[in-house]
Amino acid sequence: MGVLWVTMKDITGKSYKYSTAGRKNALSIVITEDKITIGLERGEDKIPTSKVFLKSNLIFYEYTSDHLQQKRIQSRF
Repeated sequence: MGVLWVTMKDITGKSYKYSTAGRKNALSIVITEDKITIGLERGEDKIPTSKVFLKSNLIFYEYTSDHLQQKRIQSRF
């Protein structure tokens, strides 16, 4: 499943938004049962980096994926 975007708020109140489409700021977004992993490039050398958010430390998260987008389009017809 390709995740298009995710928005999150952690227990300290800080908000995060990552997207792999449109205004891209992430290479990949992977959501599993217990964590959300964001693939990024860091610095001028574009060093591959991952940022991991544990779901247990999040107050809120929401996302959409290409699979959910396809379901939404199909339900209109």
